[in-house]
Amino acid sequence: MAEDHKHMVLAPKNNYFVPSILKPGMALFALRGIYKHFAIYIGVNDYGQDCVIHYNDNSVNGKGRVEFSTLEQFANGCSWGIKNYEGVEYTDQVCRDSLERAFACLGEEQYHIILNNCEHIASWCVTGISRSEQVEERIAQLLPYINKAAELGWNIIKDSFKKNPIFTTVICTGVALILTSYVSNYFRNNKSN
Repeated sequence: MAEDHKHMVLAPKNNYFVPSILKPGMALFALRGIYKHFAIYIGVNDYGQDCVIHYNDNSVNGKGRVEFSTLEQFANGCSWGIKNYEGVEYTDQVCRDSLERAFACLGEEQYHIILNNCEHIASWCVTGISRSEQVEERIAQLLPYINKAAELGWNIIKDSFKKNPIFTTVICTGVALILTSYVSNYFRNNKSN
């Protein structure tokens, strides 16, 4: 893709050839419309099928689960390619570490679209750092709107406080407690690997 030098598209839609440069431990992506789905390539199974480990969004439990899939199932009819990470070469050691981390994630059911998605897993497997460039890009795109909404909200709170300070304090405290509870419960229940 000319506009995105970090990715190299290898296979067009419905063409599942696997180039010789592909080796177990490499991160792959599939272009699925407005987003990219990520996986770790693990090699060929006993049936001669190329396989990956990824957050399967079609899992039985409906929540997303890290599991095995064939490359064909992962790509789901979409173009796919190797994900290249800045400053990382797919050396034998990097690929071994990536595979070890990917197998350690099998069975995980802690999917969160913003905090722990398929890209976080693939990034962590290859680089040791859990991150999602897609989430970071979307947040950067939304930040001006979030800042404007926060500014507007703050002005409403200030005006409301002037009119009814006790009511405004109670409401703000309640919202803060709910948010604190949500965040602490999330991190308590989703400790990183």
